Amino acid sequence: HAIEVLDGGVQSTIQDYPGMIGYWFVGVPPCGPMDNYSFRIGNRILGNKEDAPGIEMTLRGGSYRFRTTVSFCLTGADMQATLDGEPISMYQVVHASPMQVLKLKDCKVGMRTYLLVARGFDMPKIMGSSSTFVDGKFGGHNGRTLRTGDVLRLHDNCLVDSIASFPE
Repeated sequence: HAIEVLDGGVQSTIQDYPGMIGYWFVGVPPCGPMDNYSFRIGNRILGNKEDAPGIEMTLRGGSYRFRTTVSFCLTGADMQATLDGEPISMYQVVHASPMQVLKLKDCKVGMRTYLLVARGFDMPKIMGSSSTFVDGKFGGHNGRTLRTGDVLRLHDNCLVDSIASFPE
C-alpha cells in the first residue's frame, strides 16, 4: 500500500496536526500544516483521526501514482487536480485505483493544498509528530521535501465509503 511521487512539486512535505510543538527550547520551531484548518477538514471528511499525516503542497502540487486502491481528499488552495486526466473536486472523497495518476497544477489563488488519504500516511513519529522539519533534516519522509521516485507508505485498508458532504 503506497503512493509513488512522480513529481514532488516545489516544496511538498509530510505534515500532521498539531505538528511538532513545544520544542523551541531545543531549537525546533513549531512544525505542522500552515493552514491547519483545511488540513483538519480533509481528515474529518475521510473519517481520519485529527493527527493523521498528509502531504502539504506549496505553490505547485506535482504528480503522484497510486499503487493501491485508496480514498483521498484534497483541501486548501485549488490546484486544478486531475485523476488520469479527469478533473476532480476539492473537499470530497475521491477513490483511486492502482496505477491511476493524480496531477496538480500551480496555485492561482492561495498557496497550499493538502492531500489526505484514508487512515493517513504511515510515517514514524518524532517528538510526537510525523511533521517534516526540513532545516533539522528529520520527521516526515526522510526529513526532507518529497522527490521524484519517493514511495510513501499507506496504512492497510485505506478505502472508505463516500461521504456526500462535510460531516456536521
